[in-house]
Amino acid sequence: MAASAAWNMGEWDQMAEYVSRLDDGDESKMRIIGNASATGDGSSNGAFFRAVLLVRRRKYGEAHEYVERARKCLATELAALVLESYDRAYSNMVRVQQLSELEEVIDYCTLPVGNPVAECRRELIRNMWNERIRGVKRNVEVWQALLAVRELVLPPTEDIETWLKFASLCEKSGRITQARSTLCKLLQYDPESSPTNSYFHGHPRVILAYLKYQWSLGDDLKRRDAFSRLQDLALQLASSGSAYSGASASQVNISNGSVPLLARVYLKLGTWQRALTPSLDDDSIQEILISFKNATQCTKDWAKAWHTWALFNTAVMSHYTLRGYPGLGGQYVVAAVTGYFYSIACASNAKGVDDSLQDILRLLTLWFNFGATSEIIARIHSNNRAVRELIQSLLVRIGKGHPQALMYPLLVACKSISVLRRAAAQEVVDKIRQHSGVLVDQAQLVSKELIRVAILWHEMWHEALEEASRLYFGEHNIDGMLLVLDPLHEMLSVGPQTLMETAFIQAYGRELNEARQCCLNYETSGKDAELTQAWDLYYHVFKRIDKQLPSLTTLDLQSVSPELIKCQNLELAVPGTYHADEPLVTIASFAPQLVVITSKQRPRKLTIHGSNGEDFAFLLKGHEDLRQDERVMQESNIFVFVSYHSKKTELLKKIFLNQEHRLMLAFAPDYDRLPLIAKVEVFEHALQNTEGNDLAKVLWLKSRTSEVWLARRTNYTRSLAVMSMVGYLLGLGDRHPSNLMLHRYSGKILHIDFGDCFEASMNREKFPEKVPFRLTRMLVKAMEVSGIEGTFRLTCENVMQALRTNKDSVMAMMEAFVHDPLINWRLFNFNEVPQMPNLGSSHVHPVVNSDDSAPNTELAQPLRGAREKELLQAVNQLGDPNDVLNERAVAVMARMSNKLTGRDFSSGSSLSGASSSIHLMEQGAHISSDGREVEHGLSVKLQVQKLIIQATSHENLCQNYVGWCPFW
Repeated sequence: MAASAAWNMGEWDQMAEYVSRLDDGDESKMRIIGNASATGDGSSNGAFFRAVLLVRRRKYGEAHEYVERARKCLATELAALVLESYDRAYSNMVRVQQLSELEEVIDYCTLPVGNPVAECRRELIRNMWNERIRGVKRNVEVWQALLAVRELVLPPTEDIETWLKFASLCEKSGRITQARSTLCKLLQYDPESSPTNSYFHGHPRVILAYLKYQWSLGDDLKRRDAFSRLQDLALQLASSGSAYSGASASQVNISNGSVPLLARVYLKLGTWQRALTPSLDDDSIQEILISFKNATQCTKDWAKAWHTWALFNTAVMSHYTLRGYPGLGGQYVVAAVTGYFYSIACASNAKGVDDSLQDILRLLTLWFNFGATSEIIARIHSNNRAVRELIQSLLVRIGKGHPQALMYPLLVACKSISVLRRAAAQEVVDKIRQHSGVLVDQAQLVSKELIRVAILWHEMWHEALEEASRLYFGEHNIDGMLLVLDPLHEMLSVGPQTLMETAFIQAYGRELNEARQCCLNYETSGKDAELTQAWDLYYHVFKRIDKQLPSLTTLDLQSVSPELIKCQNLELAVPGTYHADEPLVTIASFAPQLVVITSKQRPRKLTIHGSNGEDFAFLLKGHEDLRQDERVMQESNIFVFVSYHSKKTELLKKIFLNQEHRLMLAFAPDYDRLPLIAKVEVFEHALQNTEGNDLAKVLWLKSRTSEVWLARRTNYTRSLAVMSMVGYLLGLGDRHPSNLMLHRYSGKILHIDFGDCFEASMNREKFPEKVPFRLTRMLVKAMEVSGIEGTFRLTCENVMQALRTNKDSVMAMMEAFVHDPLINWRLFNFNEVPQMPNLGSSHVHPVVNSDDSAPNTELAQPLRGAREKELLQAVNQLGDPNDVLNERAVAVMARMSNKLTGRDFSSGSSLSGASSSIHLMEQGAHISSDGREVEHGLSVKLQVQKLIIQATSHENLCQNYVGWCPFW
């Protein structure tokens, strides 16, 4: 270690002294003292460092001999470590690469000077080194070890690009001093020792890197000095007429990241000036716009420059609009739209770049706000006739070239509860049918049959009888009850089309027909006895269906949808596989059997055989909307945390004994009726008498080795932290244990069921949640020895910082999220939309409450059909559907914006009163109660600290309903 430190510091005499104490790897000595590898890697180190010293002294023959000695010493140890773990052997693999590159250094030095062949060989060696270092871990120690060998022959000033990457790596790893020393080495002087007003001299790229380092220090004076010197650098580069990047502007290849230096300087100039002037004024706006525009002019193919230009124009437009100058703000719309178009085009042309989604969403939002178009299908039912016609025209044009891309979303829109939306979508489908009739017919057939498979008649009647019972016995709403049941009776009168439907008619048809006749008799006579008799029949049918449903674990496609079995070799693409520039994968056939997943919603797992020979697994969910789940997953993918592939992911749901709940009931049978302070006492009693380390034990016992356990525990902690912050931003609630999945092998946490978004669970009438995310005792005990402190807190802070830094990207995605017409009734304020009684209320008829309630039954939710009907009714009462949705969407977006700026703890927010004053007093050393700090936005650390306090507060946890399992 001392020899390595002396080498990196350039102290060659001290290094020679340290190396003289190390074993030189001589085989004759090794035979005498035994196998040196048994005492560590001292012998390989000794031989390697001696080889380095000999290369330094230009004794290449002897150096080559010591390289061979070091390689032999490493052979035994490396073979043993590779069998144990790649990670444990990685440092030895780096040493092997060092030995190989040391041989190449010897070769580089012995090549004749001025020989063209020798120069080509030198160039080849340098290119190999550049390629190799791209493949190693982005770790400071690894890069430093490799660069130290290369520095023996290649000074840092001749390999600026690699050393700048190393300086950046040091800075990102928190090694600020090392980053600075590296940059000084490249500049060949210390800028801090230079006079304040003197110009920096050196390579422009190194100067820019040093100014970035100076800016990252965070000191206001240093930032202003860095900004001033960056202005000087921009003038210097512009006056020289060179967009220096190591190549001429005509040779710039954007996909390889080689952007003219002047463009980078201008972009950074505008970004820094905006950071230094948070309160925009007319002068600063024009200066920033000039900088960003110059960046786009230096290179017209740089997506990042156009993206930044468009975003700032959008911000300026919002700035003037909010201050009552919409006309002035409208002047920047064209520039913003142009910037988004260029950004999308440049991003699509760049190889491997696929991050233009936010620009597309921002562009569509601008169009919608200024009366040109909307978010395509999501707003196909706009009340503005010009907008609606333009959208339909656009979709028809897209359908001519890419009909496959529109089939599935358009057919979903054709089944909308909104008449206007349904008619608009059907009109587009009819026009696409003119040139793709077979494709449209196949898509409609598949769509209809998949809906049939997704929810059977048994499930439809089970759901409808539950809802009708609630309306009749709970609300005494007879008309509402008949409105729910009439469509299903009409469906029965049409007759069965499958074997499963025929079996349903045979089993329940007579009783249901008798019940309907009783309802018809009631409508004519008005006698309550008719309804009583009808409900006796309905109750009998409900009980039989309720017993039959759990046995339906698999479905034979021949029985539930014979038409899908006949569908073979279709023109229709497999859902989700169509891409304009890739080969078309069509549906070859459907798997003959579906698996019913045993959960509350009973989704089906369907397999489609593609024309390319691959099998594609899909989830059919007939009770809830999957678009919301899709939006949440899109939002999570912004952070590129992890990609869960359905074919490779095996999930394990952790279900534990309910020991804590039994203790609580024994201590206080009427727990739900207790005041808060008493609930806290009971809750803490249960925690004190149980360990709560079940999940920690599972992670330990299921791991083959301690190394596997450590990796799983780290993955678990990091993934839990990431989804905690993302879930908090989305207002994701109802995080009971069944909605958290644990990956069997990696240990990563995966969330499912994104139904309760926008803090709906915090605003509900019964058992409102008080925590921003789930962070209960069992989850904490499965973390490292320090619990929350360490990986979890650091990851939370990093994710929150990433969310804030990419606020524009997040808000663009969320805007599409909340404006999607299929996002459910949770967008509406509970004070505006009439509340529906709980299905589990005591006054509900036994049809929905026939069995004894389990102690940890989940809070019942209104059925989807009823939710849609009440939503539509409420919207019609409140006014135009689009206007009401937009009003609520604005409120949701404002709440999310507050979260992304640290203002979410102001008065009136859902979390502002979540933590009790007692708990906050205990944490007074960590949390500032200064109202001004909240007004201007909390820091990331303070925001995360407050969220963790609220998530772990016993006062907050004990108020959750039992099915949430707060004691776990």
